[in-house]
Amino acid sequence: MAISSARAIDGEAQQGEAAEPVVFDNQLGLFTPAKTGGPVRNIAVLFINPWGLEDLLSRRFYRHLAETLAEQGVASLRFDLPGTGNALDPKPESEGLQNWIAAIENAVLQLKKTSGAKNIVLLGQGLGATLACRAVAGCPGVVGLALLAPVLKGRAYLRELALWSKLVSEGQNIGSEHRDKSPGSIAGFRMSQAVAEDLKRLDITKCGIDPRISIFLAKRPDAQNDAAFEEHAAGQGHPLTAVAFDGYEVMLSDLLPPPHPKTIGPELTSWLSSLQGADTEISKPERHDQPDELMADGFSELPLRFGQNNRLFGILCRPAGVDLGVTVIIATTGYDPMSGWGRVHVELARRLAAKGIASFRFDSAGAGESPEVPGRKKQALYDKIQLEDIKLARERIRDEGLSGKVMIYGRCSGGYSAFRAAVEDPAWDACIAVNPYGFRWRFQGLPRSLKGYWGRLTAPDFKKQLLSGELDIRAALQNIGIRALDRVAQPVSKVLPGFRGWAQLNAFVYKDFQTLADRGAQVTIIYSEGDEAQDSFNAHFRTDGSGLGDFPNAQFQSIPDADHNVTPHEAREKLLQIVEEKALLLARLEA
Repeated sequence: MAISSARAIDGEAQQGEAAEPVVFDNQLGLFTPAKTGGPVRNIAVLFINPWGLEDLLSRRFYRHLAETLAEQGVASLRFDLPGTGNALDPKPESEGLQNWIAAIENAVLQLKKTSGAKNIVLLGQGLGATLACRAVAGCPGVVGLALLAPVLKGRAYLRELALWSKLVSEGQNIGSEHRDKSPGSIAGFRMSQAVAEDLKRLDITKCGIDPRISIFLAKRPDAQNDAAFEEHAAGQGHPLTAVAFDGYEVMLSDLLPPPHPKTIGPELTSWLSSLQGADTEISKPERHDQPDELMADGFSELPLRFGQNNRLFGILCRPAGVDLGVTVIIATTGYDPMSGWGRVHVELARRLAAKGIASFRFDSAGAGESPEVPGRKKQALYDKIQLEDIKLARERIRDEGLSGKVMIYGRCSGGYSAFRAAVEDPAWDACIAVNPYGFRWRFQGLPRSLKGYWGRLTAPDFKKQLLSGELDIRAALQNIGIRALDRVAQPVSKVLPGFRGWAQLNAFVYKDFQTLADRGAQVTIIYSEGDEAQDSFNAHFRTDGSGLGDFPNAQFQSIPDADHNVTPHEAREKLLQIVEEKALLLARLEA
């Protein structure tokens, strides 16, 4: 069975619908009801997220899995643990694993109400699987545990995270002195000290799970921990179904768009249908037309669906006090969920709210919680179709009564989309683009760095990649040529003035900047110091940005000691300060 976000109706694909937002106990949940037209199971699944970078890379997989379950008559609920994703941050005195366990218990109660199902399955991946085992004793009605690559022991997991964090930092060229070495932290995701301390004592084999509870175990290839847990569960007398978690490692790689482990869906749905009580009569669910807002000190957050068939999902963050009349729309970066790399978009939104600035972060089609659009190309990054979603986001906040000044912000591919949106739509009053690879797209597909291409060309399996079609050599050569031109355009143009315009199509880019200048739209271009994405900017406007002098509305800023994702906390603070200052400047211009 294929995993899909669209259903066939009369031979045509219907646009998928984003999950229904529900707010319970000041927590945000995303409910996917069972599809009508077939049998509805008296069983519902609560998804429990993994931690940090694994969570970020698995969001689309979780959404697709929820959609697959819905097609088989199984409802589900996804939510963020306190202090993760889009959830509110816990108060310092309530941090720790027990706070996460309590959140899981609350989510189980909500899922029973919203779905009407009596029988519940806890599904977790990584650390989420271990939390499911820890929480099950306090969750009446749980008949099954679906454990995907579970963490066996917390202390060993913290060591694994430290190694993974080091590898990620080295891959991003982050020096050791700028890496967050606190226990459990990775890729800008900072684990609280209380959680890290509790993890040191966590052992999945000592959770005391009722042996009558059925277990579905997805094992990573060659993972001794998974095999050890399988032996433990069988020894405890649990009804056990063990399958291979094929595609797990690839899902956590840097491929774009991230692939889904497709084998889990049909095996999981088959196991769910075999659970006791799955085919009994289901109760009438308690449903609400509109979700409530999340309320916190200094801000409130309203989850919203919008677009055709409610296909897009976003969160409007508003200041609790005086609203200065400016709204910042945060564009999607790559296929990252709206919370952002290292949760930076959540931090930005709430920081702006504290200063009286509203914001709207959302997932464009195919990212995070927004399903793909049938008929669109698989690789949507740097494509004009993403501007349609940005326009819908702007219209949605206008419908909420936010009619003041509007700024568009984005990083990397989101920075490119932010700039193009501002150029093509005069409704934007300001634009901030962080580490964009260009201002008009010239590459074939998604380019790698020159270092990245060299690594692929010299890799032992280069011939295998080439023969399998995994590596598009024609696109690679074209992109290498463009990057080489970017590198030499500035020095060569000092001798041959016409070279830069010929190689970089400067006239078109200058025209775009002039369009924004004529409108008086404020433009800020930000690069991590030394980032390869700046090569195109340098070819147009010189390394120090002095070439922007013809455009008084435009400003260039550089962030030292930062990677492309602006991961180090000192660099992130600098970035957030710049965005905050530009938003407040726009508010003063409005006044």
